[in-house]
Amino acid sequence: MQEGVRAAVGRLLRQLRSRRRLSLVQVEQLTTEFGHRIPRSRLSQLERGDVPVTLDDLQVLCRVHGIGIVDLFLEVLAAAPPGRFPSEWNADRLFEEARRLYDEGQVLEAAWAFDAAAARAEDAERRAFFLVSAGHCYDRYGSLPLATRRVEQALDLLDDGSDAAWRATAKLAVLLARAGARIRARVFLDRVLDRLARRRRRDALQAYLQGAAATALGELGDIGRAVTLGRRAARTFARLGRSDMALLKLAGAARLAARDGKASVARSLLGELENLLAGARQEYAVALARLASGIVNMAAGETAEARAALGDAWRRATAHGFHGLAREAAEELARLAERTGDAAAARRWRKQARELPGEGEAVPLELLAGPPGPERPHRSEGRA
Repeated sequence: MQEGVRAAVGRLLRQLRSRRRLSLVQVEQLTTEFGHRIPRSRLSQLERGDVPVTLDDLQVLCRVHGIGIVDLFLEVLAAAPPGRFPSEWNADRLFEEARRLYDEGQVLEAAWAFDAAAARAEDAERRAFFLVSAGHCYDRYGSLPLATRRVEQALDLLDDGSDAAWRATAKLAVLLARAGARIRARVFLDRVLDRLARRRRRDALQAYLQGAAATALGELGDIGRAVTLGRRAARTFARLGRSDMALLKLAGAARLAARDGKASVARSLLGELENLLAGARQEYAVALARLASGIVNMAAGETAEARAALGDAWRRATAHGFHGLAREAAEELARLAERTGDAAAARRWRKQARELPGEGEAVPLELLAGPPGPERPHRSEGRA
């Protein structure tokens, strides 16, 4: 094992133990309970990077610390990426590289670049900004544990009550809800909902918090409140001239309403969505809007309109590499074909869905992060 990787493994093991407030003696006891005892002296050597770690060591330590072995390796590579970034690059240069990699669809490499930028950032606010951006990338790559950990790390750096802290809190609620950690998700979500109830100002932060809360509520099964908040977020974004963000939130609310059997609400949302399409600039937002239109029309029994909208969503998503959207469009087209008795078309669309790449898509970062989006923090403001 290379010295840099060995040291990175050691640092990560020490961080994981510190996060859980465990002593070396306690970790030794837990490894014994899990069937592979690692003596306290060896644990100390592993954390210092003095000895190579074996696969048996990794497996039992992953169980002790509640992390998957794949996520551990991704974390290690983030700490010691394989010679990709020159040591003389500062945080700003790494940020530019991260954006380039992300735009090219290399979301894991982009996450590493954001992590490296965080390590070289000059102050806590900028470090937190880069950590949240890395979290977005890990989320798109499919590693919810790493995404969650990055946002938690960012939140630890931020002053309570700052705009950046509220964005990180809302993002954490979404990630935890998606991971099935319902109780923890509710803790962070309730903080956001309480703030929304106390502050009525219609600004970009309010819109972002409304949208994130709607997403978390949807993941937790509170469809009615999710649709209401999603619609409010969309209207706030529209007033601010952020038509792409408004489209995303309307599309999400319309899909939820249609799948929950609220046909009239879904139709109303679809009308608002179609009014915004002309001002959309991001192809991802347009593709998602067309997907939502297809789902709403299918729920309403409008087969021809649904097929046209879903087909358009499929073509746009595949043309731009939005594999998750393309897969969902293909699956909806398969359901539509089954409903109309076209078994051959259903099989063809399911085959298309299976053959799409499985990794995350390069959704435009400004849409993922919400306002003002992951752009370089202004040094005089010191926040994302």
